[in-house]
Amino acid sequence: MTEKASAWLKTALMVAAIAIPFLVGWGALDARIGDVKAVQLRVLVEKADKATVDVQYSAILRELVLLNQRLDRLESRR
Repeated sequence: MTEKASAWLKTALMVAAIAIPFLVGWGALDARIGDVKAVQLRVLVEKADKATVDVQYSAILRELVLLNQRLDRLESRR
């Protein structure tokens, strides 16, 4: 192999030694960013508006009142 070809081969190997880990890291970073975007999209889709939260809160409070009434009845029977 000639000296010029040897120099090009060394240069190519040095570039490959830097480029391959960079590309692998870039791919991993891109995948993580994709995961974060998917989570953000899911949160936006599932995010409830104030009216929905108020309805759910009222339903939970009604259930608690019913549970307290049942517990009171059970305690009064004892």
